[in-house]
Amino acid sequence: MVNFSLNSMKLGTVKFWKWGLRREGFKFTVYVVVPVLCGFVYANPKVMNDLIMKMRLIEYPESAPAPPVGDEINSFRAKRVLRDLEKKEGK
Repeated sequence: MVNFSLNSMKLGTVKFWKWGLRREGFKFTVYVVVPVLCGFVYANPKVMNDLIMKMRLIEYPESAPAPPVGDEINSFRAKRVLRDLEKKEGK
């Protein structure tokens, strides 16, 4: 059975105001300061580039051919359309 007395409640209140309020203030400060600092650090493009380069998981070979761009893609599409039309006309 729990025994509540006026003295124990006063002592708890004093402890809260002595340590609890400081602790809550510290936690609030950490909750506000950490996201703000992270925002400043990660908003810097150089820092983000360095982090991405450190965490790069896939290394692509440098001898790989460059992907098609612009006119090459259009010519592939045109060839595919012509091939599909020839298949339809052949049926």
